[in-house]
Amino acid sequence: MSKSLFLNLNLAVLFCHCFAMVVLVVAQVGVILVPKFEKFAKNLQGLNLIKLFFIIISTSLCVILASGAYMSSVSPKIHEPFVEMIVVAKLLLLLFFAVNLLYMVAKFVGAKRAFLRDEQILFEENLILITVYFTPLNLVLTLMATYLGLAFRVF
Repeated sequence: MSKSLFLNLNLAVLFCHCFAMVVLVVAQVGVILVPKFEKFAKNLQGLNLIKLFFIIISTSLCVILASGAYMSSVSPKIHEPFVEMIVVAKLLLLLFFAVNLLYMVAKFVGAKRAFLRDEQILFEENLILITVYFTPLNLVLTLMATYLGLAFRVF
């Protein structure tokens, strides 16, 4: 009995994983670019757009975690020491990413409160922390995890 190309679960999970990675990178770039546009930078619509990007980032992170766990559990080479090191490094990057994301959400809530209370300086400080420091850091972590994932697939 031959394998069907279109009904292969491993390929579907790999596609979902890669698609979620692309969505994650695009959403992070969106968080960086939204405050650059003047009409979004200082109103509630811009904050709601950043909130939407946070929801997209969280959802794609959950898809990446689930699909990555599935792919590593069905991989026959998971018990090799170098591969185990790659998996542990990816989990540590994911943990650091998640902690940064939670901190960014806390700063976003602070920025929204400051916006509603018309405290412009606190609003801009929180927005700068999110868009200038933590989102590019998470973007670098994402690219590092992508490299490790490619190394895992090739090794």
